[in-house]
Amino acid sequence: MGYVVGLMFFAVPIMVFITFIVSLVLFFHGKHINKRMPGSISAEVMKGRKIFFIVMSSVTGAMAVFVGGIVLLLYSAVVYM
Repeated sequence: MGYVVGLMFFAVPIMVFITFIVSLVLFFHGKHINKRMPGSISAEVMKGRKIFFIVMSSVTGAMAVFVGGIVLLLYSAVVYM
C-alpha cells in the first residue's frame, strides 16, 4: 500500500506537468500558425487553447507549491530528528 501512495506522490505531479507542457505547446503552436497563415485556426479554438493553458498554469503552480511544502516539511522533520 505504501508503494501506491509513493507512486501517486510522484506520478500525479509528473502527469500534471506533462499536461501543462502539452497545453503550452498547443497554445504557442496555434499562435505561430496563425501568425504565419492568418485565419488557419479559428478564434474559438484559440480561445479554448488559451483557457486550457491558463487553467493548467494555475493547477501546475498549485501543485508545485503543494509538493514544495511537503518536501520542506520532510526536510525539516529530518533536521529535527
